[in-house]
Amino acid sequence: MTSTGTAADTLRERWRDHSARSTWARPEDWYVPAVEALAEALAVEVVESRGVEAAADRLGRERADEGVGLGEALDDLTSLYLAAGVLQPPLRVVRALAEGWADAGVAPVRTAGCEDALTGLATPAYLRTRLRETYAAAECAGVPAGDAFCLVVLDGTLSPVDPLQRMARGVVLAAALGEVFHSGEPLAALSGGRVVALVPRDSSLGLAVRQLREAVEARVARAGLAAAVRRPPRVWVEGLPADHTSAVSLLIELER
Repeated sequence: MTSTGTAADTLRERWRDHSARSTWARPEDWYVPAVEALAEALAVEVVESRGVEAAADRLGRERADEGVGLGEALDDLTSLYLAAGVLQPPLRVVRALAEGWADAGVAPVRTAGCEDALTGLATPAYLRTRLRETYAAAECAGVPAGDAFCLVVLDGTLSPVDPLQRMARGVVLAAALGEVFHSGEPLAALSGGRVVALVPRDSSLGLAVRQLREAVEARVARAGLAAAVRRPPRVWVEGLPADHTSAVSLLIELER
């Protein structure tokens, strides 16, 4: 057996023991094939390459396929790094696992523009651009933008929570938003922890709001994040103000 293989095997067993002692609810279900890939990637010290991230993404997918909640999967990832002598996994590795977990279900919608690093939703800057386009189109049509469009805001924030739970919450809220609004609507993550969709103001709006609350509840239950997400989540409709400048001011208020 190569030294790399031996190191990976040792790390895997230390990881298993630490996870079983700390957070893993079903020790007999801990092993999945992606465990080998992630332990080997970390053992050969490819942290600066995409090897660890790809393996973490695969582990997230396999954990989700096995019905493991995101909270437990992230706790297990922390156990791996503690077993390797590192206090916390890097954010990009956490993101990779969380995205793999989310993509195994209903993946968050990704925009073609600038993306939030964790959730894959659009940034506030990109949403401001889409709002400018919305106001310009409304002006050309001779109708107020607020008559045709609105913002649906989802706030599941709850404090205090630790950084991993906060990141997991962001992924879950983004996934729920993308599950309900999946027809090309601009979806954005705001810096205050809220997520928002720019959607048509039509007869389906009330149903969409109810579905969003239900989607959050279902995903929170799957992820085991009841202690990190506001229950029930706050979901409300914000009317668009008279002009784009006022709309930008509204976004700033929503981020506080």
